[in-house]
Amino acid sequence: MHACKKDEMTRSTLVSLLLSIMILLPAVCSAQSSAIQVESLSSVISQGVINVSTKITYELSDETRNALDQGVALEFDVIFRVRKKRQWLWDIVVTEKMLSYRVEHQPLSGHYLITELTNGKRHQFRTLGSALQYIGKIDAFPLIDTDMLNQQNRYTVQARAELNIQSLPAPLRPLAYLSAHWHLASAWQNLDIRP
Repeated sequence: MHACKKDEMTRSTLVSLLLSIMILLPAVCSAQSSAIQVESLSSVISQGVINVSTKITYELSDETRNALDQGVALEFDVIFRVRKKRQWLWDIVVTEKMLSYRVEHQPLSGHYLITELTNGKRHQFRTLGSALQYIGKIDAFPLIDTDMLNQQNRYTVQARAELNIQSLPAPLRPLAYLSAHWHLASAWQNLDIRP
């Protein structure tokens, strides 16, 4: 008789747990797509290289802003892809490049420090808004040589920006993965190009 009660409790607990996961899952999976937006994407060919420029707006959630102000560095990745378009099959990724930025708050001065992780350059800003504006404007980033592309094919350049949750301190990562307030990412912005 005790075994039946124990089985019922186990089933009841399991059902409650599954219901909780089902209720929380949409909140976890739904990224705040309005928090980061790729506003514009353009390309120009110069000396045989396709250079891309983009304007991205960043809006931090209260949780990410509080963490930043408490000394947690935030890293943002801007991902660029060139995809070869195919009529009957999936498009092929020809190249993918990433720019990464670390945003830090300096409590003594109240300033914000941006580190470009690809080259180590550092920039200091008085306000968070001006720091986020800086990382949101990318001009003439060399993406791919035109020699690598076939003129008979059609290609798409894509751009996306996101908060890199994996770069957060280990104790904060589980919370960030489970909270929609930390899932800051834009949708892919597409631009058709001809080499």
